[in-house]
Amino acid sequence: MKSIYGIAAALALLLAGAGAAAQARYPERTVRILVGFAPAGPPTSRRVWSPTSSGQSWGKPVVVENVPGAAGNIATERAAKAPPDGHTLIMATSANLIFPSLFKLAFDPIKDLAPISQVCVAPNMLVVHNEVPARSVAELVALARPGPAC
Repeated sequence: MKSIYGIAAALALLLAGAGAAAQARYPERTVRILVGFAPAGPPTSRRVWSPTSSGQSWGKPVVVENVPGAAGNIATERAAKAPPDGHTLIMATSANLIFPSLFKLAFDPIKDLAPISQVCVAPNMLVVHNEVPARSVAELVALARPGPAC
Protein backbone atom coordinates (compact mmCIF):
# COMPACT_ATOMS: atom_id res chain seq x y z
CA MET A 1 0.00 0.00 0.00
CA LYS A 2 2.85 2.41 0.84
CA SER A 3 4.38 1.88 -2.59
CA ILE A 4 1.15 2.89 -4.32
CA TYR A 5 1.15 6.22 -2.42
CA GLY A 6 4.83 6.70 -3.23
CA ILE A 7 4.22 6.08 -6.93
CA ALA A 8 1.21 8.40 -6.91
CA ALA A 9 3.24 11.14 -5.19
CA ALA A 10 6.12 10.75 -7.64
CA LEU A 11 3.72 10.85 -10.59
CA ALA A 12 2.05 14.00 -9.21
CA LEU A 13 5.42 15.72 -8.84
CA LEU A 14 6.42 14.66 -12.34
CA LEU A 15 3.19 16.02 -13.85
CA ALA A 16 3.47 19.29 -11.89
CA GLY A 17 7.01 19.79 -13.19
CA ALA A 18 5.93 19.09 -16.75
CA GLY A 19 3.50 22.01 -16.63
CA ALA A 20 6.18 24.38 -15.40
CA ALA A 21 8.60 23.25 -18.10
CA ALA A 22 5.97 23.92 -20.77
CA GLN A 23 5.58 27.58 -19.76
CA ALA A 24 7.25 30.01 -22.12
CA ARG A 25 10.08 32.24 -20.97
CA TYR A 26 9.37 35.99 -21.06
CA PRO A 27 9.45 37.64 -23.48
CA GLU A 28 8.06 35.33 -26.11
CA ARG A 29 8.26 37.93 -28.91
CA THR A 30 9.18 41.55 -29.59
CA VAL A 31 8.63 43.92 -26.68
CA ARG A 32 7.16 47.31 -27.57
CA ILE A 33 7.91 50.24 -25.25
CA LEU A 34 5.65 53.24 -25.74
CA VAL A 35 6.95 56.71 -24.91
CA GLY A 36 4.32 59.46 -24.82
CA PHE A 37 6.64 62.18 -26.02
CA ALA A 38 8.74 63.05 -29.05
CA PRO A 39 12.32 61.70 -29.10
CA ALA A 40 14.46 63.55 -26.53
CA GLY A 41 11.30 64.55 -24.65
CA PRO A 42 10.79 64.14 -20.88
CA PRO A 43 11.42 60.41 -20.35
CA THR A 44 14.74 60.41 -22.22
CA SER A 45 16.02 57.71 -19.87
CA ARG A 46 14.29 55.18 -22.18
CA ARG A 47 16.93 55.98 -24.78
CA VAL A 48 19.73 55.58 -22.24
CA TRP A 49 18.31 52.21 -21.19
CA SER A 50 18.64 51.17 -24.79
CA PRO A 51 16.65 48.61 -26.76
CA THR A 52 19.95 47.02 -27.69
CA SER A 53 20.88 46.22 -24.09
CA SER A 54 17.32 45.07 -23.25
CA GLY A 55 17.14 42.96 -26.39
CA GLN A 56 20.50 41.37 -25.67
CA SER A 57 19.54 40.40 -22.13
CA TRP A 58 16.03 39.27 -23.09
CA GLY A 59 17.02 37.58 -26.34
CA LYS A 60 14.12 39.25 -28.18
CA PRO A 61 13.89 42.57 -30.04
CA VAL A 62 12.81 45.69 -28.16
CA VAL A 63 11.18 48.52 -30.11
CA VAL A 64 10.75 52.01 -28.69
CA GLU A 65 7.72 53.73 -30.20
CA ASN A 66 7.34 57.46 -29.62
CA VAL A 67 3.65 58.39 -29.49
CA PRO A 68 3.62 62.13 -28.75
CA GLY A 69 0.47 64.06 -27.95
CA ALA A 70 -2.00 64.90 -25.19
CA ALA A 71 0.73 65.05 -22.54
CA GLY A 72 1.39 61.33 -22.91
CA ASN A 73 -2.26 60.27 -22.71
CA ILE A 74 -2.34 58.81 -26.23
CA ALA A 75 0.53 56.44 -25.49
CA THR A 76 -0.86 55.61 -22.05
CA GLU A 77 -4.26 54.73 -23.54
CA ARG A 78 -2.58 52.46 -26.11
CA ALA A 79 -0.72 50.69 -23.32
CA ALA A 80 -3.89 50.38 -21.21
CA LYS A 81 -5.80 48.84 -24.13
CA ALA A 82 -2.99 46.49 -25.26
CA PRO A 83 -3.31 42.78 -24.50
CA PRO A 84 -2.21 42.23 -20.88
CA ASP A 85 0.66 39.92 -21.82
CA GLY A 86 3.61 42.09 -20.79
CA HIS A 87 4.81 42.68 -24.35
CA THR A 88 3.62 46.31 -24.45
CA LEU A 89 5.26 48.52 -21.85
CA ILE A 90 5.10 52.25 -21.32
CA MET A 91 7.58 54.76 -19.99
CA ALA A 92 5.19 56.99 -18.08
CA THR A 93 5.68 59.96 -15.81
CA SER A 94 4.04 60.49 -12.45
CA ALA A 95 1.77 63.01 -14.19
CA ASN A 96 -0.02 60.10 -15.86
CA LEU A 97 -1.46 59.22 -12.44
CA ILE A 98 -3.07 62.62 -11.90
CA PHE A 99 -4.47 63.00 -15.41
CA PRO A 100 -7.86 61.44 -14.54
CA SER A 101 -8.47 64.51 -12.38
CA LEU A 102 -7.59 66.81 -15.29
CA PHE A 103 -8.89 65.03 -18.39
CA LYS A 104 -11.76 62.74 -19.33
CA LEU A 105 -9.92 59.52 -20.19
CA ALA A 106 -11.10 56.29 -21.81
CA PHE A 107 -9.04 54.30 -19.29
CA ASP A 108 -8.06 54.32 -15.61
CA PRO A 109 -4.26 54.31 -15.22
CA ILE A 110 -4.54 52.95 -11.66
CA LYS A 111 -6.79 50.02 -12.61
CA ASP A 112 -5.63 49.35 -16.18
CA LEU A 113 -1.84 49.54 -15.72
CA ALA A 114 0.59 47.93 -13.30
CA PRO A 115 3.84 49.59 -12.28
CA ILE A 116 6.98 47.54 -12.82
CA SER A 117 9.85 49.72 -11.74
CA GLN A 118 10.97 53.27 -11.17
CA VAL A 119 13.58 53.97 -13.82
CA CYS A 120 14.71 57.44 -12.84
CA VAL A 121 14.03 60.44 -10.64
CA ALA A 122 13.55 63.81 -12.26
CA PRO A 123 13.64 66.80 -9.93
CA ASN A 124 11.00 69.47 -10.42
CA MET A 125 10.95 73.10 -9.43
CA LEU A 126 8.03 75.42 -8.78
CA VAL A 127 8.82 79.04 -9.57
CA VAL A 128 6.82 82.25 -9.80
CA HIS A 129 7.62 85.73 -11.01
CA ASN A 130 9.57 87.74 -8.45
CA GLU A 131 6.71 90.24 -8.06
CA VAL A 132 4.24 87.55 -6.91
CA PRO A 133 3.96 88.03 -3.13
CA ALA A 134 4.18 84.29 -2.37
CA ARG A 135 7.43 83.02 -0.84
CA SER A 136 6.25 79.46 -0.08
CA VAL A 137 3.92 76.87 -1.59
CA ALA A 138 1.38 77.55 1.18
CA GLU A 139 1.38 81.27 0.34
CA LEU A 140 0.99 80.49 -3.38
CA VAL A 141 -1.95 78.16 -2.68
CA ALA A 142 -3.56 80.86 -0.51
CA LEU A 143 -3.20 83.35 -3.38
CA ALA A 144 -4.71 80.88 -5.84
CA ARG A 145 -7.78 80.08 -3.70
CA PRO A 146 -11.08 81.51 -4.93
CA GLY A 147 -11.71 84.99 -3.67
CA PRO A 148 -11.93 88.54 -4.86
CA ALA A 149 -10.22 89.12 -8.19
CA CYS A 150 -6.82 90.83 -8.02
